[in-house]
Amino acid sequence: MQKKENWHILMAEYLQSVRHNPFAWGSFDCCMFAADCIKAMSGVDPAAPFRDAYTDAATAITALRAYAGGLLIPTMEKVAANQDWQKVETVLRLQRGDVVIGNPDVEALANDVGLDGTLGICAGTISLFVGAKGLLGVSTIETPGTDANILMGWRIKNGRD
Repeated sequence: MQKKENWHILMAEYLQSVRHNPFAWGSFDCCMFAADCIKAMSGVDPAAPFRDAYTDAATAITALRAYAGGLLIPTMEKVAANQDWQKVETVLRLQRGDVVIGNPDVEALANDVGLDGTLGICAGTISLFVGAKGLLGVSTIETPGTDANILMGWRIKNGRD
């Protein structure tokens, strides 16, 4: 998978179009948000195995476990391997357009159901996640003395890479 040459414009248009969308399992949750953003940037749907496969927290967890034997982290590792995404070894190297797993301490996140993180998209100095009433931005780089918001990330190749 590779991003299209104008991926940054496509990403901005997608983010603008969903910025006020409320959280909804199976249509606008963390997995579908990240997958739809990636699809906008690349034309490829990394969530094809999950589309229409769940409608609530319990069936989402069942779908993740069926796909990769675990929750978000093993699922993302399998998706990343299947799509030839490069793991970003340190949060300091994350770039706009990277897929991230975060653990932001934000009460407005609607998907705190015991998952091992939440998927988002790096938008530069902030990373975006799905909240109860729309997208939420948290600092991509941790502040000294606080827990890290971002646990790991993956880079999708640019069309010219």
